[in-house]
Amino acid sequence: MLATWFYSYSADLPELQQVSSFAPAAAGIIRDECLGSQVMIIPQWQLTFNLKNAIDAAEIRNNTDTAGYFSAQIARTLFCDSPDRPLQRRLKEMRAAAQLQRKFTVEQLMLIYANRVYLGNGVTGVESASHRFFGKSASELTVAEAAMIAGLLKSPAADSPDAHPDRATKRRDEVIELMLARGFISAEEAFRAKQSALRD
Repeated sequence: MLATWFYSYSADLPELQQVSSFAPAAAGIIRDECLGSQVMIIPQWQLTFNLKNAIDAAEIRNNTDTAGYFSAQIARTLFCDSPDRPLQRRLKEMRAAAQLQRKFTVEQLMLIYANRVYLGNGVTGVESASHRFFGKSASELTVAEAAMIAGLLKSPAADSPDAHPDRATKRRDEVIELMLARGFISAEEAFRAKQSALRD
């Protein structure tokens, strides 16, 4: 009974239909109260292998529940104006994450996460970050560029290419090495990516 309530009851949770808009069929711009600004969102086909692999390498560790990881990260962005105490909020986040996993595929969860994640400098979402840092769409990112953006996921302020280019380069190269270790890129591709300038 309690388990059914935990996984199914949603009257006190944010409207998941709003979350669905972050897995669009076409690119667009959306406003979300919790994100605090307009966000450029992209469809699944624009989240290319370079970017998916970079996010996967930067965020997912071996034996990690990928769907669980992304749903938990998304859930944390849904309660911006909640007056709840920390424990109450945490329980709501856990329930929202469980429902997100029931509603969306792993691929959709990664896309929603990529479209909602904060990447520093007032930038939300990988498409906005791609335009902000490289002047191009996320669908056009090179391995090195995708790795730099994925590198911001861990610590957007500390690894900012604007404020801390040396740290950003180091973090980018760490992500490239993780991509190599996971078999996403070849040794030659990793070498070339690390030799490229942080930003042209």
